[in-house]
Amino acid sequence: FVAMSAAGGPLVMAIVSCVAAAAAFVTRHPRRALYLLTTAGGGGLLNLELKRHFARARPALSQMLRLGHGYSFPSGHTMESLVVVGGLIYLAFRLLTTRWKKALVVVFGVAFVVSVAASRVYLGEHWISDVGAGASAGLLWLATTTIGYESFRRIHLLHQARDPSA
Repeated sequence: FVAMSAAGGPLVMAIVSCVAAAAAFVTRHPRRALYLLTTAGGGGLLNLELKRHFARARPALSQMLRLGHGYSFPSGHTMESLVVVGGLIYLAFRLLTTRWKKALVVVFGVAFVVSVAASRVYLGEHWISDVGAGASAGLLWLATTTIGYESFRRIHLLHQARDPSA
Protein backbone atom coordinates (compact mmCIF):
# COMPACT_ATOMS: atom_id res chain seq x y z
CA PHE A 1 0.00 0.00 0.00
CA VAL A 2 2.90 2.34 0.68
CA ALA A 3 4.27 1.68 -2.82
CA MET A 4 0.89 2.30 -4.44
CA SER A 5 0.46 5.49 -2.47
CA ALA A 6 3.87 6.70 -3.63
CA ALA A 7 3.20 5.65 -7.24
CA GLY A 8 -0.05 7.65 -7.26
CA GLY A 9 1.53 10.70 -5.62
CA PRO A 10 1.73 14.14 -7.17
CA LEU A 11 5.42 13.95 -8.08
CA VAL A 12 5.15 10.61 -9.90
CA MET A 13 1.95 11.65 -11.67
CA ALA A 14 3.56 14.94 -12.76
CA ILE A 15 6.57 13.05 -14.14
CA VAL A 16 4.34 10.56 -15.98
CA SER A 17 2.29 13.43 -17.44
CA CYS A 18 5.35 15.35 -18.59
CA VAL A 19 7.03 12.29 -20.13
CA ALA A 20 3.84 11.28 -21.96
CA ALA A 21 3.27 14.86 -23.16
CA ALA A 22 6.90 15.11 -24.32
CA ALA A 23 6.51 11.84 -26.22
CA ALA A 24 3.35 13.14 -27.87
CA PHE A 25 5.06 16.40 -28.78
CA VAL A 26 8.15 14.67 -30.20
CA THR A 27 5.97 12.39 -32.32
CA ARG A 28 4.31 15.52 -33.74
CA HIS A 29 1.08 15.34 -31.81
CA PRO A 30 1.08 18.69 -29.97
CA ARG A 31 -2.68 18.61 -29.38
CA ARG A 32 -2.35 15.35 -27.46
CA ALA A 33 0.47 16.84 -25.43
CA LEU A 34 -1.63 19.92 -24.65
CA TYR A 35 -4.57 17.70 -23.69
CA LEU A 36 -2.43 15.70 -21.25
CA LEU A 37 -0.84 18.77 -19.69
CA THR A 38 -4.17 20.59 -19.37
CA THR A 39 -5.88 17.54 -17.91
CA ALA A 40 -3.12 16.77 -15.38
CA GLY A 41 -2.20 20.35 -14.48
CA GLY A 42 -5.79 21.54 -14.27
CA GLY A 43 -6.71 18.53 -12.13
CA GLY A 44 -3.91 19.36 -9.71
CA LEU A 45 -4.96 23.00 -9.48
CA LEU A 46 -8.61 22.04 -9.03
CA ASN A 47 -7.63 19.69 -6.20
CA LEU A 48 -5.65 22.39 -4.43
CA GLU A 49 -8.57 24.80 -4.65
CA LEU A 50 -11.04 22.19 -3.39
CA LYS A 51 -8.77 21.38 -0.43
CA ARG A 52 -8.45 25.08 0.40
CA HIS A 53 -12.20 25.58 0.14
CA PHE A 54 -13.24 22.60 2.33
CA ALA A 55 -10.24 22.69 4.73
CA ARG A 56 -11.07 19.28 6.22
CA ALA A 57 -8.66 17.78 8.74
CA ARG A 58 -7.03 14.43 8.12
CA PRO A 59 -7.98 11.36 10.19
CA ALA A 60 -6.43 11.27 13.67
CA LEU A 61 -4.29 8.25 12.76
CA SER A 62 -2.54 10.27 10.07
CA GLN A 63 -1.82 13.05 12.54
CA MET A 64 -0.52 10.61 15.17
CA LEU A 65 1.85 9.00 12.69
CA ARG A 66 2.73 12.39 11.21
CA LEU A 67 2.32 11.00 7.70
CA GLY A 68 -0.19 13.41 6.27
CA HIS A 69 0.12 17.11 5.84
CA GLY A 70 -2.33 19.62 4.49
CA TYR A 71 -6.03 19.17 4.21
CA SER A 72 -7.78 15.86 3.66
CA PHE A 73 -10.77 16.57 1.42
CA PRO A 74 -10.67 15.58 -1.45
CA SER A 75 -7.90 12.99 -1.85
CA GLY A 76 -5.28 14.48 -4.14
CA HIS A 77 -3.61 11.13 -4.81
CA THR A 78 -6.91 9.62 -5.93
CA MET A 79 -7.93 12.61 -8.01
CA GLU A 80 -4.60 13.11 -9.75
CA SER A 81 -4.00 9.43 -10.46
CA LEU A 82 -7.50 9.14 -11.91
CA VAL A 83 -7.03 12.23 -14.07
CA VAL A 84 -3.57 11.28 -15.37
CA VAL A 85 -4.23 7.57 -15.87
CA GLY A 86 -7.69 8.31 -17.28
CA GLY A 87 -6.22 10.70 -19.83
CA LEU A 88 -3.62 8.13 -20.82
CA ILE A 89 -6.32 5.45 -21.12
CA TYR A 90 -8.34 7.73 -23.40
CA LEU A 91 -5.36 8.37 -25.69
CA ALA A 92 -4.36 4.70 -25.69
CA PHE A 93 -7.93 3.77 -26.54
CA ARG A 94 -7.78 6.08 -29.56
CA LEU A 95 -4.43 4.68 -30.72
CA LEU A 96 -4.83 0.94 -30.11
CA THR A 97 -6.57 -1.17 -32.73
CA THR A 98 -7.45 -4.47 -31.07
CA ARG A 99 -10.08 -5.00 -28.42
CA TRP A 100 -7.86 -7.09 -26.15
CA LYS A 101 -5.20 -4.35 -26.04
CA LYS A 102 -7.82 -1.75 -25.23
CA ALA A 103 -9.31 -4.00 -22.54
CA LEU A 104 -5.86 -4.62 -21.05
CA VAL A 105 -5.14 -0.88 -20.83
CA VAL A 106 -8.49 -0.21 -19.15
CA VAL A 107 -8.10 -3.08 -16.65
CA PHE A 108 -4.58 -2.07 -15.64
CA GLY A 109 -5.49 1.62 -15.46
CA VAL A 110 -8.57 1.07 -13.32
CA ALA A 111 -6.70 -1.37 -11.08
CA PHE A 112 -3.95 1.20 -10.58
CA VAL A 113 -6.36 4.00 -9.63
CA VAL A 114 -8.40 1.76 -7.31
CA SER A 115 -5.17 0.56 -5.64
CA VAL A 116 -3.99 4.13 -5.07
CA ALA A 117 -7.39 5.10 -3.63
CA ALA A 118 -7.49 2.06 -1.35
CA SER A 119 -3.95 2.73 -0.14
CA ARG A 120 -4.90 6.22 1.03
CA VAL A 121 -7.67 4.86 3.27
CA TYR A 122 -5.65 1.83 4.42
CA LEU A 123 -2.71 4.02 5.45
CA GLY A 124 -5.04 6.28 7.45
CA GLU A 125 -4.31 9.32 5.30
CA HIS A 126 -7.92 9.89 4.21
CA TRP A 127 -11.49 9.15 5.06
CA ILE A 128 -13.43 7.06 2.53
CA SER A 129 -15.45 10.17 1.66
CA ASP A 130 -12.20 11.98 0.77
CA VAL A 131 -11.34 9.25 -1.72
CA GLY A 132 -14.87 9.24 -3.13
CA ALA A 133 -14.79 13.00 -3.56
CA GLY A 134 -11.35 12.82 -5.20
CA ALA A 135 -12.61 10.20 -7.64
CA SER A 136 -15.79 12.18 -8.38
CA ALA A 137 -13.98 15.47 -8.94
CA GLY A 138 -11.33 13.70 -11.01
CA LEU A 139 -13.94 12.02 -13.21
CA LEU A 140 -15.74 15.33 -13.72
CA TRP A 141 -12.51 17.12 -14.68
CA LEU A 142 -11.39 14.25 -16.93
CA ALA A 143 -14.77 14.19 -18.68
CA THR A 144 -14.67 17.97 -19.18
CA THR A 145 -11.19 18.03 -20.72
CA THR A 146 -11.78 14.89 -22.79
CA ILE A 147 -15.06 16.16 -24.23
CA GLY A 148 -13.37 19.48 -25.01
CA TYR A 149 -10.41 17.78 -26.68
CA GLU A 150 -12.64 15.43 -28.67
CA SER A 151 -14.86 18.32 -29.80
CA PHE A 152 -11.89 20.35 -31.04
CA ARG A 153 -10.41 17.26 -32.71
CA ARG A 154 -13.63 16.61 -34.62
CA ILE A 155 -14.02 20.26 -35.62
CA HIS A 156 -10.45 20.18 -36.96
CA LEU A 157 -11.24 17.04 -38.98
CA LEU A 158 -14.33 18.71 -40.45
CA HIS A 159 -12.30 21.74 -41.48
CA GLN A 160 -9.71 19.48 -43.12
CA ALA A 161 -12.43 17.63 -45.02
CA ARG A 162 -13.81 20.91 -46.38
CA ASP A 163 -10.43 22.40 -47.24
CA PRO A 164 -7.76 19.72 -47.87
CA SER A 165 -5.03 22.37 -48.33
CA ALA A 166 -5.34 23.47 -44.66
